[in-house]
Amino acid sequence: MTRANSVFDRLVPFLWVFLLGLVQLSLSRVALSLWQADAVSAASGWAQVFISGLRVDVATMCLLLGLVAAIYVLISVALARSRGVQWLLAVWLVLALAVPFMLEVATPPFMSEYGLRPNRLFIEYLVYPEEVGKTLIKGHLLAVVLATVFDALVVWLAWRWIRRWLAAHPPQPGNGVLRIPLAVAVVLLSAFGVRSTLGHRPMNPAMVAFSSNATVNALPLNSFYSVAHAARDWFRRDPGSRIYDTSISDEAVAEAMRAQAVAAGGEAVDAE
Repeated sequence: MTRANSVFDRLVPFLWVFLLGLVQLSLSRVALSLWQADAVSAASGWAQVFISGLRVDVATMCLLLGLVAAIYVLISVALARSRGVQWLLAVWLVLALAVPFMLEVATPPFMSEYGLRPNRLFIEYLVYPEEVGKTLIKGHLLAVVLATVFDALVVWLAWRWIRRWLAAHPPQPGNGVLRIPLAVAVVLLSAFGVRSTLGHRPMNPAMVAFSSNATVNALPLNSFYSVAHAARDWFRRDPGSRIYDTSISDEAVAEAMRAQAVAAGGEAVDAE
């Protein structure tokens, strides 16, 4: 192995996670699109959903991996080999796969209820854990159980694979002169991937919307991107966030949760 190759080899685990992330997000989009096939066909949107969807997924994985990859390239071999750094790297790579997967698993019940991917309403629900828990148990118990099992399985498999790969491929001494330009290149490529455009404004949900059907417009997104965009607008108090249902008051959220809990309880009684 040449000293140049050893520097580039530090990017290999990030590239694997990048590709796996694209695969899992694309498969989720395929499943959701097939579920909403009539609406997608009515909008003549099959190509648009998947082309724009790939663009959004690339932006998501660049956001999750780019900066960490650049930092990992820059640090010394001794630090990169340390147990703490290897553990933190493994945790980050697992999260980069598991968090988007968890949000995709949570998408069908949310979309069934609201016709959209998880957004700010999804975030605000976390403020009301008791109401959320009651609603999920009464109305979506099977979905909750399956989601928990699948999420745990993905985390376990990802952790085992990443830890074994890192242990089998420890960082090697490399050409220190190459580390800085390589890190800069990673940052620039990742930034372009996140922006996904050479225009003044970076990519946003409005840029991939093409239909009058809000559910169809949600399909090119992935749920991590949707939640992250809503969270950013929420924290920035962006007036434009209202376009994406992100300006719902606390009272409205609480009332909606109570209404769903009552409805779920009524359905359970009727079923008995």
